[in-house]
Amino acid sequence: MKTFYTLIIAILFAGLLNAEDKVAEQIVSDGQKQIEKIKQSMVDKLKMRMEALKKSGDDKTAEEIKGMITELEGDKDASAAGDENTGKQDNTQPDGWISKDATYEISSNHKAPQPQFLTCEGNDAFAFATVGEKMAGGKQWCKVDLKQVYEIIKIEVENRTDGLQNQIVGAELLLSVDGKKWTKVGVFKKAEPKYVFTVKGNKKAQYVKIQMTNEEGMALKTMKVFGK
Repeated sequence: MKTFYTLIIAILFAGLLNAEDKVAEQIVSDGQKQIEKIKQSMVDKLKMRMEALKKSGDDKTAEEIKGMITELEGDKDASAAGDENTGKQDNTQPDGWISKDATYEISSNHKAPQPQFLTCEGNDAFAFATVGEKMAGGKQWCKVDLKQVYEIIKIEVENRTDGLQNQIVGAELLLSVDGKKWTKVGVFKKAEPKYVFTVKGNKKAQYVKIQMTNEEGMALKTMKVFGK
């Protein structure tokens, strides 16, 4: 463990040096590699210990060690993912966020669509707003085009933050491969700051749609679609 912390200190010290200093860069690179080796060695030893405890019937301690292994492997995966995906689009990220570079349209413009809805970068109370059903002549909607078919895993929607969150109550969350035939996968049952819809059954889609069922206009802050 002493070696482990020594390497961390070396990396932090090197980070304070000039970024153009090749020596500092090499120290950081070598230190990170050594840390990953140490982590892997610890994981291997913990796995052996966990198996031995299982055979002896000590399931409680085995589960505790399993948690330690998960934490160590999670740190390793997160570090590797950060290096691998630098400069790439977010739809290659390990978390499966596939909608950041998608496009979307709405049924009518009370406030024109802003990028914030899909990039999730911005502080406006809502990214778009439609007019109500009576003025528009039909139920209002928002439709996201993911540009290709994915298996949809989860959808997160952030409600407007200006005090009118109840307008979305009753709206339906729909998926479609072709933009014509839709499958309902969720309902906005009550006013919430944020909604998380887990999509089961390996459903595939290129389009994600939120369809109002009342006469209100629609206004939302952000949406994230996760898939693979």
